[in-house]
Amino acid sequence: MPARAGTDWEYWSHYEAIVPLSDDFTFKVKPEMRFKDNFSKLYYVHVEMGLDCKISDWFVLSPYYRHVDEIKVEKTKEVWKQEYRPQIDATVKFKIHPFSFSDRNRIEFRVQDKENSVRFRYRNKATLGLPKFTKANIKPYVAEESFYDFDIQRINKNRVYAGLDLDVIKHLKAGIYYILESRKGKSGWTNVNVWGTSVKYIF
Repeated sequence: MPARAGTDWEYWSHYEAIVPLSDDFTFKVKPEMRFKDNFSKLYYVHVEMGLDCKISDWFVLSPYYRHVDEIKVEKTKEVWKQEYRPQIDATVKFKIHPFSFSDRNRIEFRVQDKENSVRFRYRNKATLGLPKFTKANIKPYVAEESFYDFDIQRINKNRVYAGLDLDVIKHLKAGIYYILESRKGKSGWTNVNVWGTSVKYIF
């Protein structure tokens, strides 16, 4: 069934602390909060931390752990549930001036608190960085991300991104983005509109 137009808007608030350890290793902590029902209700929180390992100028390997708290419906009641998610990213990137391109491949090991087994998911995100402009170093980009669930053996989520990042002051970066997220449920595909902001501090 084709996706129908989204009727809900969400707001995602992303933060990132970046600690360079050497030329090839960077430690990161990434908390995020998500609000639904037209920005009125907090329904999702995660904290992610891990290490970016620069294998070469074009390849980065990143082991991470994400702890997720999310509202789920159980027997008509909404309850907060946890998910424990080790994950590993393999990212290929290159530049063809003035454009940049990256392709991030992620494997997630999803351990949910009511289950003893691990669920696996593959995520691929391709990002095209567009030419910078203005003295603020504004960097627009577009991206597409697909989610493949190994349990059901199909893609059940897709995101299309458009956003921009900018340098605020030394060590501080900010961004704003829009996501059209398509989700496949029992009744078919539905869309959700997301506005997001990001703040990154580099130590």
